Amino acid sequence: MDSQQDFGMQLRTFRRVRSLSLTQLSALTHFSKGYLSKIENGVRPPTHELAVACDRALELDGVLEALVSVSPPRAAVERRAPVSVPAQLPSAASMVGRSETARDLLETVTGVAGRTVVIGIDGMAGVGKTTMALHVAYSQRDRYPDGALYCDLQGHSEAAAPLPPGQVLGDFLRALGVEAGVIPDATAERSKLLRSTLNGRRVLMVLDNAATSAQVRPLLPGAADCLVLVTSRSRLAGLAVHDHARLLTLEPLEDEDALALLRARVGGSRVDSEPGAAADIVRWCARLPLALAIAADLAAERPHVVLADLAADLAQEPNRLNLLASEEDPRTAVSAAFSRSYATLAAPAARAFRLLALHPGRGISAEAAGALLGTTAEDARHQLRTLVRAHLLTEPTPHRYGFHDLLLLYAMDKVRQEEPAETRQQAMRRSLEWYLHTVRAASQVITPNRWLNELRDVSPPGDGVPTFTERAQALLWCETERRNLIAAVDEAAALGMHAVAWQLAAALVGFLYLRKHSADWDHVTQLGLASAMQVEDLEARARMHTYRGGSCAESHDYTEATAQFEQALSVYQRVGDTLGQVNALSNLGDVNLRQGRYAEALVHLEPAAAAGRDVQQPWIMGILLNNLGEARVHVGRSQEAVRVLQQALVMHREIDNTWVEAITRTNLGIAHYHLAEPEQAVTYFDEALRLHHAAGNEWGEGWTLHHHALCLQKQGYGAEALEMWKKALTVLASLGDPLAETVRAHVGESALGPLGPDA
Repeated sequence: MDSQQDFGMQLRTFRRVRSLSLTQLSALTHFSKGYLSKIENGVRPPTHELAVACDRALELDGVLEALVSVSPPRAAVERRAPVSVPAQLPSAASMVGRSETARDLLETVTGVAGRTVVIGIDGMAGVGKTTMALHVAYSQRDRYPDGALYCDLQGHSEAAAPLPPGQVLGDFLRALGVEAGVIPDATAERSKLLRSTLNGRRVLMVLDNAATSAQVRPLLPGAADCLVLVTSRSRLAGLAVHDHARLLTLEPLEDEDALALLRARVGGSRVDSEPGAAADIVRWCARLPLALAIAADLAAERPHVVLADLAADLAQEPNRLNLLASEEDPRTAVSAAFSRSYATLAAPAARAFRLLALHPGRGISAEAAGALLGTTAEDARHQLRTLVRAHLLTEPTPHRYGFHDLLLLYAMDKVRQEEPAETRQQAMRRSLEWYLHTVRAASQVITPNRWLNELRDVSPPGDGVPTFTERAQALLWCETERRNLIAAVDEAAALGMHAVAWQLAAALVGFLYLRKHSADWDHVTQLGLASAMQVEDLEARARMHTYRGGSCAESHDYTEATAQFEQALSVYQRVGDTLGQVNALSNLGDVNLRQGRYAEALVHLEPAAAAGRDVQQPWIMGILLNNLGEARVHVGRSQEAVRVLQQALVMHREIDNTWVEAITRTNLGIAHYHLAEPEQAVTYFDEALRLHHAAGNEWGEGWTLHHHALCLQKQGYGAEALEMWKKALTVLASLGDPLAETVRAHVGESALGPLGPDA
């Protein structure tokens, strides 16, 4: 009987003594049942690894190990040293920048002893995940003397499916010296054998380009003192929850590090000689390391070409992704890297990725995404989160989603290639009409009972339009969405959706006026008027002439403001709209008020008031009477002004028009100031300040503080007046309002007076 058969017989005897079946022994040793049967029957020779495993399972204290002809020293058995020490780490480019992130990761590695450390590095395609992982791995090789394992798990490969964990386990076990014949077939058994093999060893493992936590988990060492670095384009939350992994998301480089990468690849002298062009290249590459590396290679292969020319080429948006490609290795192109991430998406997420590229503006909420996608906000939120986890979208602030600049270009290409024109048009209409319905809902809370047009030529609002109950809530939404709302007007006009464009502009006017976003007000009223001229709707034209005139008056272009209001008046006269005529005359009067031409203002305001006696529209009539009262104050008719302003006050309060009620109260304060009734003036000013603040009208606060200070100064309260002027100056200067200079002069004069700080 040879030693091979003797070992088999001994193994069978000891197994039966322990009342174990082959199946049970297989579970204890992590060797397959079939392999163990061949050993017991003398068909296969026993290995040292098998003998040690069976001794432990059967509690034989080395009896079977002694029967194996090649028996290593006891210390080596305890350590189970592999036949070979794998050194599989691929070469890596030097990492530029991110020193703080690397230092943080190294502290994680060195701060733990006696157990495996698992670090997951995720981020968008081309952001430098593998570079970071290999940088950490190479710096830690000496801490892990028993080998370095590496595998590209092909989690995001267009050419092949993600590698099965069982295949990777087989490769790792063979690399660690385990004989191919003893490697079990089942993935779970291979995973157990890997953990047994690594027990007591210090091995470093890099699992690159993982698809999911499930792909990675069978490869983890278990209780061994090892380091595992995992990279993925998806956030592997499962590893953090179940395997105690430390997760790190890599973002694009900071500007300084991006410039350093460019310097390292094209040379410091070229970057230093064209700092502006270098900064532009960083900008157009959106600080993505892969894009910067390709751009640097373009510059390096053309040393005679100035960087400004490369920057100019990259500035051309339609051609940018084509430039950021390597002819020698198409797989390194930025678009190819994105394609590998896109290819892993399920159909609903891929559709969402494409259609989101159509969104006007740059940040989107789940509610707005639902409108664009034609689904509910909850369904849209699910798709958005899926794309964030895949690093195809970002979530820079809670519940606000957006594209990286280069990913946006890629998504725009995809939506043009894969979605029919009609589908794109329908998605855009859903999105733009959602913004129209929502901003109107907000406007009706910000300026209740304002004279709004009846919506026309748009779809009715769906269930996804949010409701607003508080003015502060509505103002916050408008501020958050302001850039998107302006972009929506641009997009609607560009697409020829003129009914949507002019009504969006009209709905925005109240908010933009209230918050003094003058440049936006000017922009949307220009576009809105141009769109109104494209529709067969005289009311649309008259309204947009009115809103355009208001913007011109705000920017002190009184000539153009007058022309716009006169055109509005002409249209309203043409269609016989009395209310519109009263509003146009009121606005013409206001233009004169702004210029200090109070008598000329009354030429418009008096007839407007007479014509409006039978008009049942308290919003317009309240504003008209406010303007009339203001004009009368300044022509010395303050007592008449008080009566008119009191009538206006009743109208404002009737419709809860806090915004204009506050202005009227300020004018009442000014009227009582001129009537030498300072106590009553102060009462009105105090209430006006409260209402201006409640309405969010910062300009109104500054204006009222100024007049309040004038009243205090007249009463002899110089110090108090100075403090109030200082507050007014802070507000008005921040808004860039010309009244700030008048207030500044009062601050200077008061500070030098006998009640100033040096008194």
